Amino acid sequence: MTTDAVALPAEQLEAHALGKKWDLAARIGFRFAFCYWVLYSLPDNGHQSLTNLLPGAHYFNHPYIWFWHKLTPWVAQHLFHLSGTRITYFPTGSGDTTLDYIQNFLFAVIALLGALVWSLLDRKREQYGTLYAWLRILVRFTLAITLFEYGLAKIVPTQFGQLTLMQLMERYGESSPMGLLWTFMAASTPYTIFGGLAEAAAATLLLFRRTALLGALVAAGVLLNVVMLNFCYDVPVKLYSTNLLLMAVFLLLPDLSRLANVFVFNRTAPPAELTRPHLPMRWMRLSAKAVTLALFAYFVAFTAWHGWQRIPHSAPPIYGAYDVDALNLNGKPAVPTGAANPAWKQVTAGYRSWIIQNTDGAQPTFSPYFKGNTVYLYSWKTRSYLKLNYAQPDAQHLVLTGHLGGGSLEVRLHRTTQTQFLLTSRGFHWISEEPFNR
Repeated sequence: MTTDAVALPAEQLEAHALGKKWDLAARIGFRFAFCYWVLYSLPDNGHQSLTNLLPGAHYFNHPYIWFWHKLTPWVAQHLFHLSGTRITYFPTGSGDTTLDYIQNFLFAVIALLGALVWSLLDRKREQYGTLYAWLRILVRFTLAITLFEYGLAKIVPTQFGQLTLMQLMERYGESSPMGLLWTFMAASTPYTIFGGLAEAAAATLLLFRRTALLGALVAAGVLLNVVMLNFCYDVPVKLYSTNLLLMAVFLLLPDLSRLANVFVFNRTAPPAELTRPHLPMRWMRLSAKAVTLALFAYFVAFTAWHGWQRIPHSAPPIYGAYDVDALNLNGKPAVPTGAANPAWKQVTAGYRSWIIQNTDGAQPTFSPYFKGNTVYLYSWKTRSYLKLNYAQPDAQHLVLTGHLGGGSLEVRLHRTTQTQFLLTSRGFHWISEEPFNR
């Protein structure tokens, strides 16, 4: 930036920035980035979209989602020769499915083709200052609402939840890397809230042009840690978190030389060129700010309230860990005969999940739903329900009855005596004469 440009008023400075000529690489790179981020920021990527905040958004979202749900499996089948469940859409909780990667691949291919066609048809244009300003708004706000969503899920601690009996009773060696990470986060609510505040702070800073650079820096640091955790602990959000990190890097690109001057070369840096779409009337600018703040206030309030409702404020009716005393099928004791005919050994009834440990070592997990004295156990693996009626003769015993494999089932259980765990009872200590590392 020239000295004359620095001395210009804010409005003229913006016009100066928007009118500068871009070199060829910058123009081609922008065309690709514009196509890619527009595609990625629209719905159906397992994350919040700006279009979701608009009234009547479903009229656009549903056809758009339908289109990708038709195109992506078709490409998976005919181009990559895949079949079966890998090309079928169903809820898995994973953001790293085969179809997710293929859809992201299509975004990149379409963006590349779009950039090539755009470059051929628009060879004489010297810059895209105004369109770039709109793209920055799209990326900033998409990244902001995503960080708000994840941040609030930690501030109102629902993402990792509370330590469950399943986690407390499971041996370290039996947990998955992702399960170990979730246990680590759930073990300390203050640290979880701290992580959420860092994400929410980055999101807040991204909302405003003057703090967007600081917000992008904070977001890049936070998301780099998230990406490393996802890769190193095999959390199936690798693809999504990597794209979020790239969004933060994209926002930082115009200021890399200024940042290098300040943090690396110990030099002064010129003021940033705070470009924005041109809104000629003052009421337009004020209306844009008011609408933005209103939408984000609604989003934050809705997300926080939804998260608060998800927190279990009371234990399920039969919360606890139980050992099996007897298991009868069709009125006869079920005797395990090895892996081909295992019997139940232990039942862990937690807040949001049940584990039924079998004598063969298998530990199928179920999601419980209570209705009266009946619990419906849903298996995500088999996509089926197990309906059980329960009765408590006393505080220490539990009886489950229902049907299994076409026959009647009766299970008698008693609570385990282990109720105190060091992980939850150790607490915080300012002074430790020796490390208490067990």
